[in-house]
Amino acid sequence: MEISDLIKVGSLEFSRDSSKKVVLKLRTEFQHILTNNSEFFLIFKDHRVRYVAISVEKIINNNCSYVKILDDDVAEEILLEDNLTICLSQDDINKSNDSDQYFNPIGMKVLWKNQEVAETNLDDGYITVKDLDQFLHI
Repeated sequence: MEISDLIKVGSLEFSRDSSKKVVLKLRTEFQHILTNNSEFFLIFKDHRVRYVAISVEKIINNNCSYVKILDDDVAEEILLEDNLTICLSQDDINKSNDSDQYFNPIGMKVLWKNQEVAETNLDDGYITVKDLDQFLHI
């Protein structure tokens, strides 16, 4: 497999605060591929490629998550670089798209007595209901 065979699905960078947490940013069309433990191709700026396992520590918003690199050697390497490219093969993307394990409740409509009353949201890593006060007063 060549680098040109890989499809960019996002980037890996450090958070802007002093914590230096690793942030995975996924492109909108690939948000569904992230599961609790996922594997990606990580492309360094010098064109080295590593296949890495990533564990999600906290969801920040729809396309950003704090993650942990499960390979200690790679984790040390990324400390020296920032804004690395995360890729998948077309086969991996196809498998992810075909999987019926994916379920994203964010943005779903909340119905009460056949009436749409709210929408789900992601707030501080937790799924909440927008306009909950309106929902409770029906």
